[in-house]
Amino acid sequence: MKWLFIIDPIENLNYKTDSTYAIMKEAYRQGIEVFFCC
Repeated sequence: MKWLFIIDPIENLNYKTDSTYAIMKEAYRQGIEVFFCC
């Protein structure tokens, strides 16, 4: 399975509080191919 995320610009991303980043990280942990665009 592959998932594409449309996220805020990377320079504005707060890795500690951003829920999208947490979902991406968990999806990757579960073996899903994760892609993103800004």
